[in-house]
Amino acid sequence: MVVRAALVVAVLACTALVSAIVYASESQQTADHKAAAERDAQMGIETSFNFKRIDAKVTTSGVVGDKRLSALKAEGYDVVINLLPDNNEYAVPDEASIVTGQGLTYTYIPVEWSAPTRADFDAFEKAMDANRGKTIHVHCAANWRVSAFYGLFAERQGIWTREQADAHMRAIWKPDEHPSWTTLIREIRGE
Repeated sequence: MVVRAALVVAVLACTALVSAIVYASESQQTADHKAAAERDAQMGIETSFNFKRIDAKVTTSGVVGDKRLSALKAEGYDVVINLLPDNNEYAVPDEASIVTGQGLTYTYIPVEWSAPTRADFDAFEKAMDANRGKTIHVHCAANWRVSAFYGLFAERQGIWTREQADAHMRAIWKPDEHPSWTTLIREIRGE
């Protein structure tokens, strides 16, 4: 009987120990998930793929994600210009609602990667002009579309020289390896 009682006590002790370990593990997982959620909520737009700060009023990037977009008002932005088509795998579902729900201006100019057009650039230039003086974030998938459009815009506005515009684009990608983009850049430059 004593051996049986000792065995019951040992089993109960082991059960209590296992329960304590499981509880501690679950508590740690919950804490880890909360910490990850807080980090995600605090992720600023500057952590976006290929983020570039042009100046105090304009930033550009590739993929942004819904959490970063949701924080733009708190970061002081007024405008988002999206050059990424909604059917792209990196597009943020309901991006327009996320942005306008914060009271920000949202401009959607879906630029097809393989077939950028002069009309796309003209719409971008018009959006930039319409929002002059406001804090703007422009994005696409990898900041390739954006860097080309912003470089050309800055060059046409006299903000940058051609060399500065080209350096900006080439710091992110190589436009001359993409014939449709080379053709568009030449067309906009009047070459």
